Amino acid sequence: WTTYAKEASEYDQRITGDWNESMDVLLIFAGLFSSVVTTFIQVSWPWLSADNPALTAKILYAQAHGLPLPQGLDPSADFVPPSWAIRTNVAWMASLVLSLAVATFAMLSKSWIREYMRVLPAAPYDQAHHRQFRLEGIRQWSMGSIMEVLPILLHASFVLFCWGLVEM
Repeated sequence: WTTYAKEASEYDQRITGDWNESMDVLLIFAGLFSSVVTTFIQVSWPWLSADNPALTAKILYAQAHGLPLPQGLDPSADFVPPSWAIRTNVAWMASLVLSLAVATFAMLSKSWIREYMRVLPAAPYDQAHHRQFRLEGIRQWSMGSIMEVLPILLHASFVLFCWGLVEM
């Protein structure tokens, strides 16, 4: 059992080391990308509502000078944002949600990896038993597949962001 435990540990180190490194890269990129997308959303969000301060200033100017309200300055008129602004903000919001979801699952994956690699002080037979139990859990929950999908989701998030830029 000692030989099995040693071989299994080396295999696990190799596999989880690769997973851990890829999750680190995803976390860094997702964090930086989310902050960029958030900045763009912050700038574009006002496009979805009427420019009330400018409207108020024009109305006050017209009233102060005894002028009738010009066409298009009716404050009771319903504001309809341009369709490009709606599409842009939807794309950027979806991009942000997707990149934050990737970051969340990457953090969860790192904690799964850490828990998988935790060595319990026990006899080699018990260590092998615990390792096999954890390995079956990883296979049952398709942890490898989840980690393979995360970069694809981050790419999709980037595509949505670019689509929002094109919509402007």
